[in-house]
Formats: sequence, structure tokens, C-alpha cells
Amino acid sequence: MYLIPWYISNTAGEPAFLATTAMFSAILLLFLTPVIGKFIDSLNRKSILIFITVIILVLFLFLFLSDDGVSNRLYALICAYVFIQIYFAIFYITRQGFIKDVFMENELYRINAILEIESQSSTLLAASLIILFASSLTSTDIFILLAGMAFISLIMLMLIPYASKIITDRNNPQHSRPKLPLSFLKTDLFCYMAMGAIPF
Repeated sequence: MYLIPWYISNTAGEPAFLATTAMFSAILLLFLTPVIGKFIDSLNRKSILIFITVIILVLFLFLFLSDDGVSNRLYALICAYVFIQIYFAIFYITRQGFIKDVFMENELYRINAILEIESQSSTLLAASLIILFASSLTSTDIFILLAGMAFISLIMLMLIPYASKIITDRNNPQHSRPKLPLSFLKTDLFCYMAMGAIPF
């Protein structure tokens, strides 16, 4: 989440403008959070993750094209900032429920530790990319790179073996959804989560 604010601040030329955008986004999320919770509980969690990843992919492609196609680029960046904040609000809540659905209960405590490492690694890598390339690459180059990363995230997410939201019978444990071993998180899902967080 470093790139968009950096561009907003540079484009507007006024730090207070970014602060105002962030405040508006926070107020919007304050009212949207209860709706987001109901939305997540009522739908398939993998489908939600796929849907919001597609939205982010389209958003990056829009920003890539907006260099030439949108007269006021600042407004496009503000919209991107707000949408990404909404993305995060949905993503983290959905991911938590998704993990509980997919992985075995006796491994959940280890999964949280692995995901924290993933989160910090992604943040470090994202910040490093901005420091190294933000001044040398054009915004067009960066946004198409981010769109590519979002596309890879989408493909990896679709490969996770979680087909549907199954309503289990509490009196018949045989109908419970199959659980994945922790080793899956250390490979496929870890790569997906890391790649998904890099653009932000």
C-alpha cells in the first residue's frame, strides 16, 4: 500500500490532500465494515477472494491505461486508494475464515505464525521495490507490473483445492470438508499470499 499514496502525494503536491483522502477512506470503511462481515459470511470464501483479486487486477489495468485515457489522473489514483482499502478490509477477514475452513484445527496456531512471516516479508519486499524502482520506472511500467502480479495471485488462488461452501451436518462428521496439511501453506498458499500482498 505504498505505491498509490506515493503517487497521490506527488501528483497533488500537497501532503494534506493525501491525509484528507485517507480520512475519507477510513470513514467509508467504518460504515462498510458491518456490511462486509455479512457479505463474507453469506458467500463462498474462495469465490470472494477470487472476485476481489479480479477487481484489483482490473483496477491496475485501468491505472495502466489512465496515463493516456484519463484527463485527471489524480482522481483515478484517489479511486484506486479507496478501492484498495476496501480490498484489504474484505481480504483479511475472508482470509481468516478461509484458513479455518481449509486447514486442520490442530495446525491453526502454526499457520498464524507462518502468515505473519509472509506478511512482514511481503511488506519488506514491496517497500524495497518502491525504493529501488519508483524513481527509475514510469507509473505505466509499475502499474502493468502490479497487474501481472495480481494475475499470478489470481491463478494461484484458483488452484487451491477449495471448491464450494459446504454446510456440514454436526451429527455426521463424515460430511465435513476435507482439510489440507500445513505443508500446503508452506508452498502454494504461501506463494499466493506473498504475491498477492506485493502490489500493495
